[in-house]
Amino acid sequence: MEAELKRLSRRHFENVELSKPYRFDPQTLVYPYSDELAWLCTNYLRTPSRVLVDLFETDAQRLESLFEDTSKWMKQTEQTWFTDGMGISVRARDVADFPASRSQIQGTVKNAIIETAEHFNIELELIPENPDILVSVRGGKERLVVSIDLGGRSLHERGYRLHRVKAPIRENIAAQILILARWNPKTEILIDPMCGSGTFLIEGVSMARAMKLWTNENRPLLDKLDSFSQFSRELPPLFEDTQPLVVGNDLASRAVKCSKKNAHEAQVKGIRFQNTEFDEINTETVQELFEDDVDTSRGLIVCNPPYGARFETDTVELYKRMGKWFGQFGTGWKAAVIVANPEFDDFIPFKRTMKKPMANASLSAWLFLYDLGHPKQDEAPRYRRGRN
Repeated sequence: MEAELKRLSRRHFENVELSKPYRFDPQTLVYPYSDELAWLCTNYLRTPSRVLVDLFETDAQRLESLFEDTSKWMKQTEQTWFTDGMGISVRARDVADFPASRSQIQGTVKNAIIETAEHFNIELELIPENPDILVSVRGGKERLVVSIDLGGRSLHERGYRLHRVKAPIRENIAAQILILARWNPKTEILIDPMCGSGTFLIEGVSMARAMKLWTNENRPLLDKLDSFSQFSRELPPLFEDTQPLVVGNDLASRAVKCSKKNAHEAQVKGIRFQNTEFDEINTETVQELFEDDVDTSRGLIVCNPPYGARFETDTVELYKRMGKWFGQFGTGWKAAVIVANPEFDDFIPFKRTMKKPMANASLSAWLFLYDLGHPKQDEAPRYRRGRN
């Protein structure tokens, strides 16, 4: 998230340097607030799952104290977030350490906001689905943080993936993997040999060009808030001069059609598609897909191959084929693969540069990154300390 936001902010804010973020927990970065930064993150940032504006923290350990602290904050703060006639909803997450249920926490914060707002002649209504404003309550180190969720939903719900195949990867996870793989869209081709719904392809082009996050029909909650009314809803790419070379392939013709439709919904153009076995792709076939002569000496192969809970024979054969196929690319090429089986690495004969646990929805998985220019046997031997 930090790496992506640095790139976006340098283009959007020109000579303004972002402050170093505070790490609230391993998954949360906190920046000093400004309306413009919040607007930029909500409309362009592809790696996070949420963009929140923190309102206040409380160390309350009882529902009564939580109600009092919420009401106190409402009374002491000039109200710009809540306006008369708004429909609100409250969502709590990561609150298992608080001595009350999630629904009780949500109800307490909701009641405190609605009842206190009446003192300012602000009438608020509970609307569980599609509210005008979504209040988030998250747990921390013996505290709760109350925030406004500017997306109104998880940011992976961009709105473009109307057509999908089995087990698609989440959009923000795909974006994270491309960042972790250090894909350079100006110098490296991107290939997804098992593209499925086209998520890696669409996120790759969208991130390279810094395109808007949302489809026109699926706008963020932020658009309903007065604080952001001065910002334009016209959201051109921040890097319009970038057009990466991206190739998608799938053996299933239905998946290729699905990817094309989703790319159209996302307003992403320029992806070249194939409908063949993945190991029939090489630098020569990639060259043929583009009208102009392109440099195929550098690139990233990224994929989310089929996997199940068990390590089955057909999975082993697939992994062996992938390891052999990677050898056709060589120096200048990398491969990033997310799989459920950590044994995947046993079948890849190239130097591993990263092994990182990740989660795709409710599935636990591993991200492996390989340098295809260096076979495993080229690695320096590892010696254990101790007696000979």
